[in-house]
Amino acid sequence: MSTDQSAQDDSYAFGPLLDILDPLKQIISSTSTPTITSYLSRLTSISLPSLANEQRTLESEKVSLSATLKSSGQRDHDAFVSAADHVDAYRTSYGTLSTGIGGLSEQCTKLGNAVGEFNAFASAQTTERTRASLLLSNHDRLLDILEMPSLVATCVQNGYYTEAMDLAAHVRRLSMRFSEHPLLEELVKEVDSRMEDMVSNLLTLLRQSIKLPTAIKVIGYLRRSTQLTDPELRYIFLLSRWKHLEDMIGTLKPLQNDSARYMKRYVELIREYGFAIFMQYRSIFPDDTAVDGLSSHGDGTGLVERTFAKNLLPSFAQNLVASIRKTLEEHVPQMTDTAARQSLLTQLLYCAQSLGRVGVDFTGACVDVFGDEWVEGVKNHAAVQARLSGGGGVAEKK
Repeated sequence: MSTDQSAQDDSYAFGPLLDILDPLKQIISSTSTPTITSYLSRLTSISLPSLANEQRTLESEKVSLSATLKSSGQRDHDAFVSAADHVDAYRTSYGTLSTGIGGLSEQCTKLGNAVGEFNAFASAQTTERTRASLLLSNHDRLLDILEMPSLVATCVQNGYYTEAMDLAAHVRRLSMRFSEHPLLEELVKEVDSRMEDMVSNLLTLLRQSIKLPTAIKVIGYLRRSTQLTDPELRYIFLLSRWKHLEDMIGTLKPLQNDSARYMKRYVELIREYGFAIFMQYRSIFPDDTAVDGLSSHGDGTGLVERTFAKNLLPSFAQNLVASIRKTLEEHVPQMTDTAARQSLLTQLLYCAQSLGRVGVDFTGACVDVFGDEWVEGVKNHAAVQARLSGGGGVAEKK
C-alpha cells in the first residue's frame, strides 16, 4: 500500500477527531506523517481524564522545551554565531571556488589543446632533432674533415708533400664513398686547388739547384699527384733543368764584355750542370722501365709515346750541343790572347770528356769553331795524357 493511500485511510479513521481540530484540519491532512498519526492514535486510545490533562501536559512540555532551547541558545551562542559565520563564509568560498573551478576547467582545456599542439610540433621536429643530435655527436670528426683543405695547404706550405697527398687522397675517397653530399665535392675542389699549388711548387723546385735525391722525390710526388704520363714527366724534367741551366748562364751577363772570363765560367757551368742533368735523368727514368712500361694502344698512341720517350734525351743533347756551338761562335772569335784560347781549349777538352761519358759529343762544334787549333789541342792533350799514364806506370814499377 502506498503512502498516499495510507494517509487517506488515516483521514477517514480520524475524521471525527479532525472535525474537533477543525482549524488544524487542513495542515494535518496535508502534512500527515507517522508522528502525527501515532499521536492521534494515542489520543484516541487514552482515557477521558488523561485527555483532559493532555493540554496541560503539552504546555508543560512546551515550557520545558522553550527553557531548554533558551538555555542551549545562551550556552552555545558563540558556537551558533561562529557556525553562522562559517556557513556564510562557506557559501562565499563555495561561490568563489565554483568560479575558480570553472576558470581552471577552461584553462585546463586550453592547456590540453596547447599540449596537443606541442606534441604535434615535437613529432614534426623529431627528424631534425635526430639530425642535430647526430651532428653534435660527430662534431669533432666533421670538423676534422672540414679542416682538410687548410691542413693540406699547411703541409704544402711547409714542404710536407707526402702528408699533403695522403690527406688529399683521403678526401677523394670520402667524396667517392659519400657522393651524394655536395659539401664533400666542395672540399675536393678546395683540396685540388691546394694540390695545384703543390704541383706549382714542385715544378718551381725542378728549376732550382737540387741534388739527385731531391729530384727523385720531386718526380715521385708529381707521379702521385698528377695524371702526367711518364714521357710527359721526362719532358717536364728536362725542360725544367734546361731552364735552370739557362738561369745559371744568365748570371754571366755582366761578363759578356770579357769573352775569356765569360767562356771560362760558361764551360764550368756546362760541365757541372749539364753532366748533372744527364746523370739525374738516367737515374730517375731508367730506359728499360720508361720505354717498355708504356702500354700500346690500337691507335698507335703507345708507339708514339715510346718513340717520344726514347728519343727525348738525344734531342735534349742535340739542343745542348747547339747552344754550346752558338756560344762558341759568338765569343771565341773575340778571344785574341793565345794563352786564353789554349786554356779554353783545355777546359773544353775536359768538359767534352765529362759529357762524353753520358753520351753528349760536342767536339764537332769545337772543330767548326777552332779548326786546326782544336785538332792540335786534342793531339797535345792526348800526348800529355800519354806521358801522365806512362809516368804513372814507371812510378808503380819503382
